[in-house]
Amino acid sequence: MREERPDAERPSNPWADWNEFARDYTSPQPRQQHRRPEPEPGWEPEPVTQPFTRPRPRAEQPPPRDGDTRAHEVPAPEPPAADPATDPGEKAEEEATRSRRVTQPHPGLVAVDFGTSSSTATLYDIGRRDWMLFSPQQQRRLLGELSSLLRDDPGRGNTALSAEWNRFVQNLAERLLRSDGSGPPSAERLVALLRSDTDSTIGDRLILELERSRPLCSPPLRRLVTTRLSEAYDAAFREPPLDSLRLFRVELDPSTRATELRSAAYVVRRRPLTVSMLPPSEGDEAGEDARREHRGLKQRLGRPDARTGPDGEFAVEDLIRGVLSDLLARTDQYLARRRNSEGFAPGEVNNVLVTYPTMSPPRVRQALQKMVEADGVGRVITRFDEAIGAAMFFLMREFGGVFDLSVEAFAARSRPVVPPRENANRAEWEQHVLIVDIGGGTTDIALLRLELADRTPAAGADGDPHYGRYYRLTPWLLGTTGETQRGGDYLTLLVFNWLKAVIAERIIRTPAQDGPRGQDPRKVIAVFDDRFKDSAGQYVPGSLLAAILSPKPGTRETARENVQLLVPTQWKDKDGATAEQARQVFDLLWDLAERAKITLGAEKSFALPQEEVDQIMSALGYAGDPGGPGEELGHEDFAGLIRPVLADIMRLAADLVRGQLSEREGAALDRVIFTGRSSRMNLVREELITAFSERRPDERGQIDWDPSSVWIEDEYAKHAASIGSCWAESLRQEVHPDPKEVQDHLRRGAVWLQVDVENLFFFLRGTFTAGGQTGSGSAGTTPLFSSGDRLPLIGGDGQLIIRNDRWIGLTESFQVYRQKSTSEPVYWTFFRVADYLQANPEPGFAYDEEVWRTEMRAMVEADTDMDMHVLLCRGLAPHYAVGRDRHGVLDAPPDDRHGVLDAPPDDRHGVLDAPPDERHLGTPASIVVNPGIPGSMTDGVGEAVFDLSDPDALLTATFVIESGEDAETFRGAFAELPPPAPYGWRFYLRPHGAGTNGAGTNDAGADTLVATVSPSQVTGRDVPGVAPRFTVSLDERGDLRVHRGDPPFRAASGLREVERVPGTVFRAHMFSGDLDYREAYDPFAGVH
Repeated sequence: MREERPDAERPSNPWADWNEFARDYTSPQPRQQHRRPEPEPGWEPEPVTQPFTRPRPRAEQPPPRDGDTRAHEVPAPEPPAADPATDPGEKAEEEATRSRRVTQPHPGLVAVDFGTSSSTATLYDIGRRDWMLFSPQQQRRLLGELSSLLRDDPGRGNTALSAEWNRFVQNLAERLLRSDGSGPPSAERLVALLRSDTDSTIGDRLILELERSRPLCSPPLRRLVTTRLSEAYDAAFREPPLDSLRLFRVELDPSTRATELRSAAYVVRRRPLTVSMLPPSEGDEAGEDARREHRGLKQRLGRPDARTGPDGEFAVEDLIRGVLSDLLARTDQYLARRRNSEGFAPGEVNNVLVTYPTMSPPRVRQALQKMVEADGVGRVITRFDEAIGAAMFFLMREFGGVFDLSVEAFAARSRPVVPPRENANRAEWEQHVLIVDIGGGTTDIALLRLELADRTPAAGADGDPHYGRYYRLTPWLLGTTGETQRGGDYLTLLVFNWLKAVIAERIIRTPAQDGPRGQDPRKVIAVFDDRFKDSAGQYVPGSLLAAILSPKPGTRETARENVQLLVPTQWKDKDGATAEQARQVFDLLWDLAERAKITLGAEKSFALPQEEVDQIMSALGYAGDPGGPGEELGHEDFAGLIRPVLADIMRLAADLVRGQLSEREGAALDRVIFTGRSSRMNLVREELITAFSERRPDERGQIDWDPSSVWIEDEYAKHAASIGSCWAESLRQEVHPDPKEVQDHLRRGAVWLQVDVENLFFFLRGTFTAGGQTGSGSAGTTPLFSSGDRLPLIGGDGQLIIRNDRWIGLTESFQVYRQKSTSEPVYWTFFRVADYLQANPEPGFAYDEEVWRTEMRAMVEADTDMDMHVLLCRGLAPHYAVGRDRHGVLDAPPDDRHGVLDAPPDDRHGVLDAPPDERHLGTPASIVVNPGIPGSMTDGVGEAVFDLSDPDALLTATFVIESGEDAETFRGAFAELPPPAPYGWRFYLRPHGAGTNGAGTNDAGADTLVATVSPSQVTGRDVPGVAPRFTVSLDERGDLRVHRGDPPFRAASGLREVERVPGTVFRAHMFSGDLDYREAYDPFAGVH
């Protein structure tokens, strides 16, 4: 959070220091020749005789023991079997994991977005702060807009208006420029000066002259200039002030200053495995491996068995690890290269945030974390998925910069909350925002409620007013969903298959003698499906193309199988030259399909370049192409091809909005934000409107929204996730002062904005169900959690988790599903006893299958990362370990005051000395907490937590003092407590009928104090920003205890104990389910 200066403290010239900054920032940087890692001398490609040894997959890791909340450590890779031809020491060096050396940790943060098609990184640096009203980046944008304005001809055929405009611009040039060696004043000179850094005042002088001259223009020109100036100002203010916020898009290629690289891997060296994201330079002797491009790696992240390359010699996760290492190395180089010009703090990145697809299971996030940690990074953050990152970019764009303007603009576009919502934030304005990020390989969707509250404290005792304001913005994450394999690349795949069919049609027209090795390609038609042949067995021209574009189920698949016979691009399970030819043809067609998709998405036709078609035909072995004029792909056919995919994606968004807003909260959707390059297509907006406009027969769940509220991010489409998550994490890590701590600034007129980023992680991001297959074939029939459920504080370790509300039957394969939509579950995680015992053997124990099938029950526990544990108990009556500490004693007999607890008298907080024949359990009385109104004689009633009149009905829980197989059990009960008063809680014994009339009379007897307990006496940790939850327990001995959260379960030491001792509970980590991965959706799997 940053302070905005009051007007009195701002420099009179808002362009101050522009000249110095522009000279540093825009001066040409020396074009350094990027030297990629060279192979070792004498190195040649050779087959890998032994696969790399990898860590065991997450699903094979031993789950943590009960109570162990530490991160699971993936064991170091086991050494491969010794090669007798290799020296053991040399072999160990070859197999070593590549790791950066962090000699001096950089004090900032880098966010890495490893995408399916391309990757980016955003740096947050604290080395220098520029406190400016208008950021240099916004200034450059404004100058660019003004340059475009001066070069434009706004007349558009209106000769008189064009002539007046030219005179207007010439007058501006004459007033702003002087005749010198550069020539007379002109619009061209003025534009050139705006683009240079030789005059830091030209921008504000031009704006001043434009504003002065505008009223003197004719009405048509005045309207035009006013409109164009407003558009220029709007564009400048919409430009994210990244430089002032110290956020920098990392230049990953110094030779081109590119901030985005294709997510491809080139193997530069095998031992140790070294990967580059850029291809080798011309003349680079890196060998065949470095010239082969490995793409689409992210789609197979989290699948330890996935391999790529000829004969599958490279593990995909090894290549991903290499790509991430190369990304971080390039970030280190960028830091060193731009340290002087940007004022970066010294050091290498050691604080790394990695984003991941929203619908990816925990194993993907954990795999990314382990890979980055293995590269020498001290702290890896995986709290932001790509949907949340994109949502945070939207917030940064809305509020990053001048707070007084952005807050007012946000409030004007928001709905007032009347009266202010009764929560800790006391929201006064709110917006509901849907974020849809259509990336290269995935689609990530998030729904947020944004609450804005004015938290300016009252004036102090001196009565001085506050001229500034203190605002708090609280984002509430209502839910996320998405597609793990359907994004821009999947749309390209559809165009790719279309192009294959076009090439196949050409091949069929090829003369017999022009086929590969003189073969007649038309002989292949004999094995075509009958739907593509006429009654005489001849090919029906155009039938393959028609089938590829057909929406009928199965038709496209059959067409693709037949096209493959003529245009082989599938290299999976192929060997040698056959595989290489298929890869070559695939790469040529894929690059052409990507360009065609972009053109067609802009609602233009795409003509196939004849030269590239000839190249594809040549790669297939055809001597020439008789096709004549090149074919043209039409936009209408393209729209029909991709509409079903876009419709499915938009239905996911509509289901999320209906479930969380229309049905659950009855609220309206205020804004829709699109990021990702594929979002630029008008088809995306059209399908969104169609999905949101669907009307249900019962009229329930209709979406209240305004189609004009759609906003599409263009310039930062690919960087949105990394910029947003980097900005949000930088806010989270920096201390946000309490409003009372900044009152001096508020008196001077400063505007403060606190963005409560931490609130995002107090709620569950998905809807989950449990179960297996039912008779109807549906999966996951038992509801567990819903999107937006708050994670309560359970237990004394301060861990934010949620448990489903009841024990459910444990099946042999206990599965949890995440609901992608109302009708589509995704396999998320599972637990099997046999698998657990294989990973965590208990010697001498063979579990009783009948007991586990009929008597065992399960409860699911999820944390903020949607990582899950299963709690196992035999029967429906778990035992609770209430501990030795007690805060009050009820009904303790005089000769056994402390029972088995042996607590000395000064260790208890309240004792009611009832003799044995006057026990209060079983009498018409209640335990009430905090009765009365302080300072008043009026009875405040209080809250009854226990009714003592029927002990059998009250004491339904089973307690033990501490966990253990031989622990003594006794009956008890527990209840939730209200928030503590300033003094904590005071528990009183109240006979029934006493103190309930509110008149201060107590005819049935007085309340008798049992105990006073302060929150500080209750062990456990709190989570900042989360109100602690407390419960009180009472057992049959009369001991009263206060707990943070619910009393913990009686923990079993293993599966043996949970089977033998009913009531004990064992907590086991659930195995991460398989990815929602379909090979048919993966363009680079070698099957297309």
